[in-house]
Amino acid sequence: MLHIKKKLQLIAPSITSHPDIALPMSIISAIPCIDNWLCSEFLQLYSNGIYTKRYNYGSCEIYEPLECVRIPYHIDIGADIVDFFISAIKSNYYVLVFCDNSKITSMHTDNPYLHGVLLFGFDEDSRTFDAFAYNGLKLERFLITFQDMICAYNSDFALNFKGRGEMFNEQSGVIRRINMESQMLVLYKIKNTSYENYSINIEKIKWHMLDYLESVNTLSREVPNLADDVNVWGLDVYNEVKQYYLYQGERHEHITYADAYCIFEHKRDWLNKLQYLDSHSELKCSCEILNDLNELVEKAQIFVYLIIKYNLKRMRDTTGLMNDIAHSIDIMNETEKSALNRYYEQNKTIFESL
Repeated sequence: MLHIKKKLQLIAPSITSHPDIALPMSIISAIPCIDNWLCSEFLQLYSNGIYTKRYNYGSCEIYEPLECVRIPYHIDIGADIVDFFISAIKSNYYVLVFCDNSKITSMHTDNPYLHGVLLFGFDEDSRTFDAFAYNGLKLERFLITFQDMICAYNSDFALNFKGRGEMFNEQSGVIRRINMESQMLVLYKIKNTSYENYSINIEKIKWHMLDYLESVNTLSREVPNLADDVNVWGLDVYNEVKQYYLYQGERHEHITYADAYCIFEHKRDWLNKLQYLDSHSELKCSCEILNDLNELVEKAQIFVYLIIKYNLKRMRDTTGLMNDIAHSIDIMNETEKSALNRYYEQNKTIFESL
């Protein structure tokens, strides 16, 4: 019998803080000449009080360069799910599957844990899938046996998983988490589109920058008929994050690293984008602004370290540490607002001509 193997292209993504963006970004990053498109995207931040993420079209599964098929339910075909995944990969679809990671031997997770795994290849001889996911605290490529994937997809924990229904509300002091859909599959395929002559979207950069600076709900402005449960946008995210962290600190609760790292990556990305625009467009960025943004990235990295330090010491008196975290957030807010406002003024003639 002829055995087949296939592996789709994948590149380490520049956005890694949340898997629902990091995993499809690893596909997008592999597209030739995609830099101009990327430069015009992910400029906004939003927060629902419990997590902070990068904005893209109002849906974390939908990305312009990718065809997307969402299956928000469990496909009840038992062990044949492997054949379904293989067939998808043969047709050049990447498979993002939410499954019980504790059933995957190569992930070394003991407790039941539902998380996304991106399948981008298979080998029928070794009966394994090529996978990309958070394996511990880092994004890694690794192999998953067919049998492990069957168990992970069909485990009782995955089938019966229910998202918690709480999200943080500053006025009531209550935490409410958005419900998660268990067993959701997302199939991605790179569109047959060339980005070789794709122009940087300066008008989009302008509006998303202004939305960010003025804390405007970009989703409501761009897609007003789409439901939106987000609390805050843009610079207002800083105060939302600060309030939530203080809330967690008072109760000595663990603070997840993803949001803090998302903020750090966002500052680093702003710096990289403005440098790229300076070299590849009519938009220019002064050395003074670049220096301030460099300092902002350093402050954001220190902010991440403070969260790590808090989690290590959270069962002790962390009053001083929480004050440092709150002060760090305020300084980042002021520094970024000043730098981006000056950048807009420096390029005002170009922006206002659009």
